[in-house]
Amino acid sequence: MIVEDIRRLYAVHGRRELNFVDWEINGDPRHLEELCDLVIKKRLRLISWGEINARNTSPSLLAKMRRAGIRGVQVGIESFSKDTLRLIGKRATLVDNIKVLKWGIEAGLDVVLFNILCNHPLSSTQDPAENLRVLHLISHLLRPPVVPILNEVSLYRTSRLYRQAERFHLGKLTQFNYYRRLYPASRLKHEIPMFCLAYDALPVAPLWKKADTLLTRLKCAPVALTARRLKNGATLIHDSRGHRRRRFRLNGLEGDVLWEAMEDTPAIAAIATKLAAQEETVASVVGRLVRRGLAVQSHGQLFSLPLKAGVRH
Repeated sequence: MIVEDIRRLYAVHGRRELNFVDWEINGDPRHLEELCDLVIKKRLRLISWGEINARNTSPSLLAKMRRAGIRGVQVGIESFSKDTLRLIGKRATLVDNIKVLKWGIEAGLDVVLFNILCNHPLSSTQDPAENLRVLHLISHLLRPPVVPILNEVSLYRTSRLYRQAERFHLGKLTQFNYYRRLYPASRLKHEIPMFCLAYDALPVAPLWKKADTLLTRLKCAPVALTARRLKNGATLIHDSRGHRRRRFRLNGLEGDVLWEAMEDTPAIAAIATKLAAQEETVASVVGRLVRRGLAVQSHGQLFSLPLKAGVRH
């Protein structure tokens, strides 16, 4: 059905640009994969964009989306703070939100856009610092095709939180009666939702300015974190995220664990079973990788941060 709709649209309008503006194009990843297979098979040559959920992704799915012509995505990340994600009802974990950025780069997508909420009124005082910490950690990912945007939250007048407006130091909002003098009643009747949703901006914590400065600097002076598997089995790491460039090797189990979490988000027990190692030993290795900023762990998931050497970025 969708493929036939695409064909009809092209026949009528002669354009191949098509955007999937649903909440999430990958709500059912198997259905999306089937669609991509059909688009590739029919050679429809799409130039497309869609909104995706960070959880329902994999390297193979993102690569297939690219081959099908879905060249750009917007990911509903919103925050790298687990407390804020829980607060706004996001089920994606920190690992989910990072993996989709890295996998999108490795899949060759043209754009991977995401937003971060800077000033949610109920977020904790630690929220800016936690987001800034993660932005530094993944700074090697934060350049095209990845496009991060810091969004200031606005409080709608019809929301329950607006009843606590004084708590958030909001100024007086534009009154609905003001619009009644400017627009005819017939227009207000049809557009009343828009005019009722008058809002005011919430204050932004000063620490977010550092995040904005970091993102601006990375546009001009991008950094790198890559991993290359050598013939002798060792892993060569190149890291320029800090004040100086570092090159070092990971040998033995440390390198093996890093590669196990490159294209998946396995639990420690699963890695130990696959590598025939003691679970306590693997847990110790994971701790070292996390402390060195080479991996991130959240909700029992492990994910390696370096890009594979040779990936165009």
